[in-house]
Amino acid sequence: MTMIEKLAMNMAMEVKAARSRMKSVIGWLPFLYVLILFHICSCVKQQQQIFCCQETEMVNTF
Repeated sequence: MTMIEKLAMNMAMEVKAARSRMKSVIGWLPFLYVLILFHICSCVKQQQQIFCCQETEMVNTF
């Protein structure tokens, strides 16, 4: 195998590895996005419940 063939094969392997990494990152991004949204929505819902409880307590004290 000549040096040019080795370089061509090495370059092809690097391109294939780069595509694989891109697919992996693209595959993980939606998963992380959903997890982050779920966490944010849970925090917001918790804050709303706390706020509603505080309002009802204030109404009951008057």
